[in-house]
Amino acid sequence: MEIKGTLHKKEDTIIVSEKFKKREFIIKTDSKYPEHLNCQLVNDKCFLLDKISNNDELTIHVNLKGRLWTNKDGVEVAFNTIDVWKIDNINALNDSVQQQAPVDDLPF
Repeated sequence: MEIKGTLHKKEDTIIVSEKFKKREFIIKTDSKYPEHLNCQLVNDKCFLLDKISNNDELTIHVNLKGRLWTNKDGVEVAFNTIDVWKIDNINALNDSVQQQAPVDDLPF
């Protein structure tokens, strides 16, 4: 699944254990009624935000995850996570296209 929007805020990487780390960020969707979605990168994907700045236009590729938990009163609750596995920085793509000089390969 893809979500398009702008980076609103990014957090530092949090090391939860030796085998698990995560980095959360908020993306504001590009729609008539924008939403602010809390997303996360885990383990070897945490670096994907390193070269991205607030207000950069992004397309993020996500998996929606959910799990059930039963509290001490026996009430079942569902938790959802937007797990990001790829980020396309639209600003960087547009900049690189504009910086490429036209090629004149005519032999005369």
